[in-house]
Amino acid sequence: MAIGKKTGGRNRGVPNRVNAELRDEIARAADPIKFLAAVTNGEAIASATNKQDEKPVTVIPTLDQRLHAAALLLHKICPPAKSAPIKLDLPAINNANDVKTAAGAVVSALGAGLLTPDDAKAVSDILEAFRRAIELSDHEVRLTALEAAAEKERRP
Repeated sequence: MAIGKKTGGRNRGVPNRVNAELRDEIARAADPIKFLAAVTNGEAIASATNKQDEKPVTVIPTLDQRLHAAALLLHKICPPAKSAPIKLDLPAINNANDVKTAAGAVVSALGAGLLTPDDAKAVSDILEAFRRAIELSDHEVRLTALEAAAEKERRP
């Protein structure tokens, strides 16, 4: 076989026969929920054929396929919950020290059961980004003042 050259097998982008047959069966059945339920239950599925003379082949889903079908079915029946807005009273934040007070409020709300750990982490991440922005702004002000003082010293 030549290095870097494909010399046999399927062409790129062409699904294998079993996958193509399963897709055809789904299209024929036109009921993906029923199909996923059948796969999840491990029921034998008659596959489609590529040739007219060929008999349909019965495919029994593997455990991995059954678990994947169960996950897809679950997401169809009961989609994952989306994040909901939370109400949390935080103090005004004007400097890095205020972020510390706000973080304390987040921890208190978490301890009181008013916030889930995921919500507390999300709010804490926002507070940390806010703290970095305040810190960067403070550094810029200080640097500008130092540059102005250094320029003033250079000129008599």
